[in-house]
Amino acid sequence: MKKKIMIIISGIVGFILLNIFVLNQFMNKNIESSAIENILEDNCNCEEIQFSISTKGWSLNKGIVGDTHSFILKNCDFKDFENEMKLLNQTLKSEIINFEQADLVSLSFFKDNVLIKELKIRNGRIAINN
Repeated sequence: MKKKIMIIISGIVGFILLNIFVLNQFMNKNIESSAIENILEDNCNCEEIQFSISTKGWSLNKGIVGDTHSFILKNCDFKDFENEMKLLNQTLKSEIINFEQADLVSLSFFKDNVLIKELKIRNGRIAINN
């Protein structure tokens, strides 16, 4: 009987500890889309910046994304797109706590309602799609 009680107590304690760990991991990834949007507005010379979508969830290492933030930037004026995006990424990393924990930040750049470039920032690393 004592053995069954110890197993049940151990199971409950294990369950509680696992939930605390999972909750801490999820809460540490909590990036506010409004903070990203403010930095975009301050650092991008665009006619319009629109928040598109934000999702929260779980990330698996097979490419399934949990924490995502998407924005649409219209009619932006860039002299050197790649260098300016590197600087923007550095600004996001330095000004937003845990920015590198965001699974995906997607910036879609439109010129006259045509998609011209797409920037994806995955865990603080950038990839530019033309």
